[in-house]
Amino acid sequence: KMALRRLGGPSAILYWRDLACKREVCHHIRGFASTPHTNETTTSPASPSSSRDLPGKTVLYRGPFLLPFRMLVRLKLLQLSGAASIVLPVALVMNGAELSTFEMLGLGALAGGTAGASGSLWYFSNRYIGQISMNASKPDQVLFSTMDFWGNRQDEDIAIRDIEPPLRDMSRAQMAHVAAQPFMHLNVLNKRQFYISMRHGDIRDRELLLKILQGPTGEEEGHKHTDSTDSESTNQE
Repeated sequence: KMALRRLGGPSAILYWRDLACKREVCHHIRGFASTPHTNETTTSPASPSSSRDLPGKTVLYRGPFLLPFRMLVRLKLLQLSGAASIVLPVALVMNGAELSTFEMLGLGALAGGTAGASGSLWYFSNRYIGQISMNASKPDQVLFSTMDFWGNRQDEDIAIRDIEPPLRDMSRAQMAHVAAQPFMHLNVLNKRQFYISMRHGDIRDRELLLKILQGPTGEEEGHKHTDSTDSESTNQE
């Protein structure tokens, strides 16, 4: 009883309990490190084959503004609920009711705006890279972490050879100019185009990231060509 009086009575206990619940919720939605969503290109986090569970993982890059962007993506659920308001007027029209031209234009604008905003958010969230990482067990692949339609994290294993290096054969001045842009395009063969922000992002391993963005050097390509030629000659023998 004395403790309740010092803390302000039962109302204070309810206050601190609500505060603890809010902090727990914020912990689950904070940043891009929450429970990832699994799809055909990634494995469950409980699986031992997941890139996040294996030792030797190296994070090369983390994108900026992940929490506000993720919240924005999830807010499109409100937009979809707003689109549900069209159901009643459409049902009335189908039952023979008449709507004015202004009402028809308003419904069309609402439907078009909702579809456009939701489609744009999904398009960009599915291409905006929140994290690039590598694992020692897969030296020829990188892991791109993006968001799905609902704002959940999804991971995709990308072969480094399939990435078109955006900084290939560029001088230092040219690379500095490209890196100063808000976003940089990353084209991947047989996949969609991705976006990263060298200007605002957190670059954790600059050397490895630059190797991917610049591509193999002439010597490395020569070694690869020699190795492939040797393997082909061995197979023929």
